[in-house]
Amino acid sequence: MKKLLLTITILLAFTSGAVAIERGITPYGDYCPKCSTYGICRKQLSRREAVTAIRAYFKNKGLTIGNIRGRGRFIKVDIFRHGKLVDRIIFDRRTGRLRSIY
Repeated sequence: MKKLLLTITILLAFTSGAVAIERGITPYGDYCPKCSTYGICRKQLSRREAVTAIRAYFKNKGLTIGNIRGRGRFIKVDIFRHGKLVDRIIFDRRTGRLRSIY
């Protein structure tokens, strides 16, 4: 019984990530193309630079962005495919990191 539960748990863990990757989202995080290394930006991006970078990043995946909100260091953005919400991300303007929070 324990082996069966372990097998099911492992399969669910792998499948949920595969579905997210298949949908073109970044469930485990990624970084902004404007920053040179993962988690390192030379300076904090302005809100306009951040939105432009996010838009370019998801456009390459065939997705669009909307409902941009947040002040200060973090920006929350909804990600859409053909008008349907597929993900919600948080973007750290200081480090350039993207993370799915949906």
